[in-house]
Amino acid sequence: MTETSAVLQSSDQRLRAYAQLLVRHRITIVATTLLVLALGVVPTLLEDATYASTSAVRVRADNSVSPFDTERTDNAQTRSRDLLTGVEVIQSGPLRALVEERLGADRAPFGRVTAVLVGFSEVIEIRVHAPSAAGAAAAADAYAEVYVQERQRQSVEALVEQSEELRRRSTSATEQIATIDAQLADPATDPVTTENLRVNRVALAAQVLDFSRRADELDVEAALREGGTEIVERAQVATTPVSPKPVRTGLTAAVLGLLAGIAVAVVREIAQDRTSSVEDLSLVDPAVPLLASIPHAGRPADLTGGSTDPAVHEAFRYLRTALRLRDEPLRSLVVTSAVGGEGKTTTAVNLARAFAESGSRVVLIDADLRRPTVHRSFDLLNDLGLSSVLLGTSRFGEAVTYVQPNLAVLTAGPPSDAANELLERQAFATLVRTAAAQAELVIVDVPPALPVADPLVAARAVDGVIVVARLGQVRRRELRTLLQRLREARLPLVGFVANDVTADLQYGTYEARADG
Repeated sequence: MTETSAVLQSSDQRLRAYAQLLVRHRITIVATTLLVLALGVVPTLLEDATYASTSAVRVRADNSVSPFDTERTDNAQTRSRDLLTGVEVIQSGPLRALVEERLGADRAPFGRVTAVLVGFSEVIEIRVHAPSAAGAAAAADAYAEVYVQERQRQSVEALVEQSEELRRRSTSATEQIATIDAQLADPATDPVTTENLRVNRVALAAQVLDFSRRADELDVEAALREGGTEIVERAQVATTPVSPKPVRTGLTAAVLGLLAGIAVAVVREIAQDRTSSVEDLSLVDPAVPLLASIPHAGRPADLTGGSTDPAVHEAFRYLRTALRLRDEPLRSLVVTSAVGGEGKTTTAVNLARAFAESGSRVVLIDADLRRPTVHRSFDLLNDLGLSSVLLGTSRFGEAVTYVQPNLAVLTAGPPSDAANELLERQAFATLVRTAAAQAELVIVDVPPALPVADPLVAARAVDGVIVVARLGQVRRRELRTLLQRLREARLPLVGFVANDVTADLQYGTYEARADG
């Protein structure tokens, strides 16, 4: 298999694992989606319709400049602040009160009012929400009209006050002139006083003329000024409400509900770390193939007799076929598991029987030197075995036993506290090669791989490693740890064997995935 095809196969397996996760938690995903959809749509359906209308006013940049000013300035910062102030004024309570007063007591109710600047222009857009379309349009127009009038009133009011103040000063100066004229007409006024009075009169007359001229200019400016604000867009009566939007809300709620459902499924998948189905094995590592699924059996699996469940018998035949169809044939392999009680010994024994049944010469070696159990499966004594051969107290030919045609068994022998050291000896690798030279397949049963290092040591002497995983017992994190240790030791992993599968499996339903 090329590197590209391997990557494609891994990607395909990963996608398949994700799809299986979604299928496995489909009820949770659908329920969560429906719940979020209901929480989003039901309030929307019960909500009253709301309409919105928009008007727009323009606040000209020359609002604060008098036509009689000889020095005209345009400060951008001041201009921007003036526009922002206009936005705040439109949204203020006092202006709302003026709008309500303008619309009258029988006005249609309206709700939220927003004002925003349109880009970098001088236009302020006024948007009014109301229960009725006509009410929203009327209120939006009233806001524009009242704001324009208020801007004009505030702009003119200051000019009028200045003009009135100048006329008051002019009147006062005129009264002073009349008093001076009376004093000048009095014959008793001496010449010096008369001259001073005449000088004061000339000054007062000049002031009267200046005050009158300036007041007239302010009156003209007040008459010309419109507040620098005008309505540029009248509100239109809306034909459709802005809310509620049940279709849009429903689509949004459905998407959010689906995402929430998937998130809940992932959380449940992480929380439920214990494997419960063959699909869970692909979640551990999609690149590791599933060689076979051994169904749950109500009685012990024994391929030599007729008491074995036919589905179990067929599952081991399928495992045998999957191993034979590999691109690189196996001459020796180790059967292990992550933890104890997963059925690795039963798998090793029945796999050996399945190969022997087909006419292949098989040697089954019990390398579990701590808690040997293979001899019990064949009712053999365990006084001689692998430990005896490795210690040199016995020879291979003396310790091996033929339990049926084509099947030889080398039991573990007396348990040893130095199991790891014995398996590390070159004698073990030599023994496996010797057995492989006399048989077509050597199967080595070893202890669970997580509690002890014996399987990693023994696996260095064989062509491949099979990992047995009992569903409902082993945890995914335990399998991941085991796979990581195998990779770190650069040991050839053949694949998983799922044990104690509760689903009904019929002949022909297995799917082979060769490791290449």
